Amino acid sequence: MHDFIKREYRGANGFTLVEVLISMTLGLFLLAMLLSVFSANIKSYELSRGVSYMQSNARFAIDKLQRSLRMAGYQGCSNQATAPVEILSTNAPTDSYRSTRLFVATVGPSNWIPSFPHGYTPSTGVGAPVPGSEAILIQYASSERGALTSDMATTTSPIVISDSNQLELEDTDLALISNCSSATLFTVDSVTNSSDTTSIRSVERLPFAFTVRAQADESAPASGTVETTVHRFHSEIYFVGDTGRTNRSGDATRALYVQTWPYDNSNPPVELVEGVDQMQITVSMTGMNSSQFLSPGDAGFDSRESQSVRFGILMASIERYGESDQDKTFRVGGIDMRAEGSVGADPDAPSYLSDGRIRRAYSTLVKIRNNFNDR
Repeated sequence: MHDFIKREYRGANGFTLVEVLISMTLGLFLLAMLLSVFSANIKSYELSRGVSYMQSNARFAIDKLQRSLRMAGYQGCSNQATAPVEILSTNAPTDSYRSTRLFVATVGPSNWIPSFPHGYTPSTGVGAPVPGSEAILIQYASSERGALTSDMATTTSPIVISDSNQLELEDTDLALISNCSSATLFTVDSVTNSSDTTSIRSVERLPFAFTVRAQADESAPASGTVETTVHRFHSEIYFVGDTGRTNRSGDATRALYVQTWPYDNSNPPVELVEGVDQMQITVSMTGMNSSQFLSPGDAGFDSRESQSVRFGILMASIERYGESDQDKTFRVGGIDMRAEGSVGADPDAPSYLSDGRIRRAYSTLVKIRNNFNDR
């Protein structure tokens, strides 16, 4: 019996050690190939997601800036050419609406060129403006308005509008009251809401008692009489700032910020969208060829005379993807931008870091609709 079992065992076929080793080697090779394909797919997916996220953020940033730029200088029915805004508020972020309704500056390490907007001190912590980028101040009266429902008896009488507080005005806010002959910027002292009207008191004495209807002047959209309306006043400074965050490689993450009035510690800048690495702005002014644009600091630059704005943003992916951009030149808002320290790069010109992150440039042109010189 035992001899039979031994004979059966000796006759059984099996794998030799060499065959096992070869099989294991082939298996490991195939597994490595699968892992390589899987890793490449993961990297491709992350790359695609990073680019998509970057493009989505770029669209949001450009759309936000476009909408604000189109409102720059708006003051209701009136216009600056025939009815300059009378500024009553002593803490308003402007002493000349024409000068500050659109203001562009280059951010420096300790100062801006031209100097900081009226009443503004940049943040120094999270949201600190990035030197070398540019900032833009946009001021305007809101398109939402409340029409005066009754004549003011005196210059200190309440301003009653058909609003139900859709303007969301509160104490110390700035508001603009306008008809086609005049416009006045004042500080809101108090707001009282009823079911269909809002009563507003001004801290300052208004220049005259406004009436429901005012005689239209030549700039009015139609002859006869026009409404007197109240608008919320907006003052917004857009800039590229440091978020205080870093990616997995320790690279700083930047974002587009907006600082709204009041410019104080109680109202810090708000991060709008991350991934904005640089912003460059050039302006075409009245009397210039429509294809000629100037940057802040250029001879003849005067944002008061702006008729169109060309702005661009350089987006950067949050993480590194190993993309070599050392020799790339990006056209950002009409300005050529090269990697910092690259051969032939101007050390005083705007630049970007070559750190393996994906970068793409996006630019657009916006005509200033409320151009005082077009009236």
